[in-house]
Amino acid sequence: MGRPGPAKANPNANPNANQHANQRAWSDGTRDQRAKKPAQTPTRGERNRAAERSAAPAAVGRLWADEPTNGAASSPHDWNDSGWRGAAGAKGRRPPVVAPRRGIARLLDKNYWTRQKATRAAVLSILLIVLLACPLDALVRFVRIGFEARGALQHVHNIQTLLPASGSPFAALNADTLQKLKVELTGAEHDFAGLRGDLSGGSLAVAGHIPGVSSPMRSFAALAAGADEAALGGLDIVNNGDMLLAILKGGFFASGSAPPLPGVTPTATPKPTPTATAKPGTTPTPPPPQLDAKTFATLQADFTDAFDHFDSAFTYLGNVDPSTIPSSLVKPQQMAQIQKLLNDLPKEQALVAQARAWINVMPSLLGIGKPNSLLIELMDRSEMRAGGGFIGNYGVMTLSDGKVQPFSLSDTYLLDVPFAKKTGGAQVPAEYASWWPFQDFGLRDSNLYPSFPESAQLGMKLLKQEGGPDVQGVVAVTPPAIGRILGVIGSVKVQMPDKTETVGPNNLEFLIHYYQQTVANNPGTGFPPGDQLSDPRKRFTALLGRAFMEKLHGLSTAQLGAVVQTLIESIHARDIQIYLSDKNAEMLLAANGDDSSIAHGPGDGVTIVDANVGVNKGSQFVTMKYVDNVTVDDKGTATHNLSITYTFNVTNKSLLFGPDHYLTYLRIYAPASAHLTHIEGFQNMQGDDQINHSDEPDRQMWGGYVYMLDHTSYTLKLSWTVPNMVIQDANGNAQYYLDFQHQPGSNQSLTLTVSTPNGKTPGVNINGPLTKDQIVDIPMTCLASPPCLLPGSPGGALTSWQ
Repeated sequence: MGRPGPAKANPNANPNANQHANQRAWSDGTRDQRAKKPAQTPTRGERNRAAERSAAPAAVGRLWADEPTNGAASSPHDWNDSGWRGAAGAKGRRPPVVAPRRGIARLLDKNYWTRQKATRAAVLSILLIVLLACPLDALVRFVRIGFEARGALQHVHNIQTLLPASGSPFAALNADTLQKLKVELTGAEHDFAGLRGDLSGGSLAVAGHIPGVSSPMRSFAALAAGADEAALGGLDIVNNGDMLLAILKGGFFASGSAPPLPGVTPTATPKPTPTATAKPGTTPTPPPPQLDAKTFATLQADFTDAFDHFDSAFTYLGNVDPSTIPSSLVKPQQMAQIQKLLNDLPKEQALVAQARAWINVMPSLLGIGKPNSLLIELMDRSEMRAGGGFIGNYGVMTLSDGKVQPFSLSDTYLLDVPFAKKTGGAQVPAEYASWWPFQDFGLRDSNLYPSFPESAQLGMKLLKQEGGPDVQGVVAVTPPAIGRILGVIGSVKVQMPDKTETVGPNNLEFLIHYYQQTVANNPGTGFPPGDQLSDPRKRFTALLGRAFMEKLHGLSTAQLGAVVQTLIESIHARDIQIYLSDKNAEMLLAANGDDSSIAHGPGDGVTIVDANVGVNKGSQFVTMKYVDNVTVDDKGTATHNLSITYTFNVTNKSLLFGPDHYLTYLRIYAPASAHLTHIEGFQNMQGDDQINHSDEPDRQMWGGYVYMLDHTSYTLKLSWTVPNMVIQDANGNAQYYLDFQHQPGSNQSLTLTVSTPNGKTPGVNINGPLTKDQIVDIPMTCLASPPCLLPGSPGGALTSWQ
């Protein structure tokens, strides 16, 4: 990599003692020696003055060897040689040796006392130099520190200007910005390395042990060292930018034709586009770098080096005590930035740890060296299921060396129906057999679990069982996620035999239903063989998928960054759900709360799940309003009073595509220790209510059918208590934590109040759309003495919180 690894900081050591492996020649004497002019022949006057100093101890020369001497040689040997030359004259002959006088002759010598006076003056000069050396050295370093600090701050300001204030970091990934970042980071690292050396070396290092001065000196030194390490880490990342930019320009999509899916008749393969050749006399453009094992190993090594530098920076910054920094030396705005930096350290450390972990699992996810296949599920949220909607279309996407291989979407019925005719169909999971109203079961129905990883594993199993390939994960997508991307890249055009449909965020779901739900609208005839994708009923969706992927091919880096940002938003909103069979990758999703699993604690949680089994698209006309009033008492028990109100209002019956009613199987999940105290509203249709009988391990559940006609509302009410919901960590810090979860694809709103034991105003008051998981985290204070303890802890039980 052309760069030594970062210094490994000892978190328990004085930061002044930690020397940086990459300082090279920027500190103390080494740095000053680089600035010296080449030695020149001294003038006659300089030689005479040198002769006067020829008797000075060599220590004086060593003392000042670190400082510039206006071009004259600084070695004491140089001065002695000059002295001899000055005394001998221009020819350079040595002076004659004269025997010294002794006894009375020496005392009568008129030059004796003159020489004694000169000797005393020389000794006094030496003492003064020694006494003044430390403060003068400190003064020189202090002046230099001022210049370095101002330069470093200017570079930091320039870097902040170049980086996007918000949004995706891809916005900075262009050749011009990368070059500017390199210049600014190099300059910042130069200045921070100088600061680091000056603050930890010479007389200023001695000051680090003086009472009243040592604390701010240590903090300043730790700040400089941390900033230097961070700049080195930034350089590692930016230096990778050129390669990343070239890979991005090469695209993430491979050319070619999609392989046929099970149950789909292969179509004629379109002719490949001829490859352009360079004109005679011109140099052909080299192909972009491929994200193969060798390229990725280079990227991974540099990123790992960057993460090591960042970890060292965090260690140094952890030794900074802002209370020791005098306000007279730091402006209030700069002090606020330092304080924010230190407050954000735990979050930044977690991000670096996650980035390091993701880099390590990327080869398996991107198919580097071995292809990685994922089941893509396109869900219809107008027919709600636990995982976000009915799975109407599917595809198998394969990544090989970082490139998405061509694939097509197809009707799940083309996979499920032949398998059902041949074998009688898949078995309904035992957890749902009591209330599932249909005789057959297949991939299209696999997302009935309230926890997406369980639904995904069932989907992978059914895909293989029904004749599909092995896959290493599942990606479930709802139309809003596609709509967000269309908002970035613009509308796509779907070519039909007799017309062209322009599809954007506002008409996406309407057009899918229009061509899918009415036989007369099915685009089943007039297509060339290469466009006869899926079956006539789902052909428009397949053509839309192909046009969508083709538009993604030509994105600029900035557009790609915006798409990545919308993908992240969709993952947080559960409009995109991901399951990965790679255990390390799945653990990373879970650690960030992006695995779409049901809340399992620690702490309190509420998960409400609907499954529309009314054989219509009625979910698009249903809204769910949740009102939950939670009270936490001084024993740590949380009491919930929840009402759920459904409103079914069909505004366009032509879009209902089925019966004019809404039938859903509703399930409410709470912690396993929850105790139901009141329930009303379940209709116990066909005896299928499940009260205090859960289909999910470690969760309590109350479930049953809810039925309503058009233009009506329906309300259910439940109350329950959950003991010991004040969670205490190893340091004695306590909190009440509640995760109120959002069901993917659903139209929900939440009014939530949480009252604390003191009986005053609510600790939390939330009112608005429930578009993602709503997290409540309220610190609690122990009222008991001795301190409150967790149940089962040595010393007693949980008591008295507020």
